[in-house]
Amino acid sequence: MANKGRYGTGNFIPDYDWRDLPPSSPRDVEGGLALASRRGAIGRTWWSKRWIEVLESFGWASRLQRGRNYARRGQVTDLHVTEKGAEARVQGSRPEPYKVSIRLKPTEPAAWGRVSVALGEDAGLLARLLAGEVPEELEKVFARAGTALLPRKALELRTDCSCPDTANPCKHIAAVHYILAERLDQDPFLVFLLRGKSRSEVMDALTSRGPPPPTGPEDSPPGGSGPPAAAGQTGPTTDLLAYWRPGPRLAQAECVPQPPAVDGVVLRRIGDPVFLPAAQATGLRGALGKVYSLVTEKALAASRGERTVTSVPDAPQAAPALRPASPGAPAARVRSLDHTRKGRRRNKKTSITASLKIGVRPRGYRHGRRRLRKSR
Repeated sequence: MANKGRYGTGNFIPDYDWRDLPPSSPRDVEGGLALASRRGAIGRTWWSKRWIEVLESFGWASRLQRGRNYARRGQVTDLHVTEKGAEARVQGSRPEPYKVSIRLKPTEPAAWGRVSVALGEDAGLLARLLAGEVPEELEKVFARAGTALLPRKALELRTDCSCPDTANPCKHIAAVHYILAERLDQDPFLVFLLRGKSRSEVMDALTSRGPPPPTGPEDSPPGGSGPPAAAGQTGPTTDLLAYWRPGPRLAQAECVPQPPAVDGVVLRRIGDPVFLPAAQATGLRGALGKVYSLVTEKALAASRGERTVTSVPDAPQAAPALRPASPGAPAARVRSLDHTRKGRRRNKKTSITASLKIGVRPRGYRHGRRRLRKSR
């Protein structure tokens, strides 16, 4: 393996002209990881776009272009992301795929502690993270804690590839970067995983930080002063018979529905359906999000005693029913179109007769006194 080291150090070679190298074509791959974006920009969310922006800000135009072509062709055979970094294999022109690794510097425990405290103090950010969303304000929280969520410069990335190309990044590393960017769209918590923190560790750190225990006069039991509780005594004896009876403060309790702090929490937790293509899954999630918003709006209005008439946008309209020309006239029969040519001729006469019965004059015919005559 050619250890390429960090970007900008070691055996880093400035950008070169790919036309000076001997031509070679990569081997075809069946079932490789290909980009969903066949052309144009890569990435849907702000964190995946920021990952690409950081990568493209280093100025490796020609190598990144070849890496995009590899990623769109499906040359990346597999990709695994762990706390140690991203490991992938890329099929090139040789029979054996090249091994690629991408690593970020793990977040130090002291810096992660400061980030956890800051997130615990911001209820909005905490709710969005628990809903599976990575808000853009999270970068500022990491910056105030003296660290970074996404790489800001090339020296923060450590990449290796087993190909003979001494340039860093080579086209194989660039292809893995683009595949990893689209993987970040599907699971935003991979950003934390690249920094050495798994999803369970992030959730445990967020949910374990609750409000501090109260200290002061608020700790005294209702009714003011009283004798201190004895050792091992948890409180006054409760009347077990009154357990199922409404207390005097039940009538004072109020339940006021509030709008959710984050829209579409359930949809974000569930994620896109795996049984649909990416484009259709995104459209389904958007349609369900509109329906959920309408249901929330009507529920809040009902809690306030209001009546709202909400129409679903782009609702399909029912086709108008056929009505006979005169009351009591029989409706026309609908016949199947799957007939032979001879059958269609008979159906034409039948349809003319049925049209006359319901009071509709067929095109090209007019009534005679004793017979149906074709107009000239």
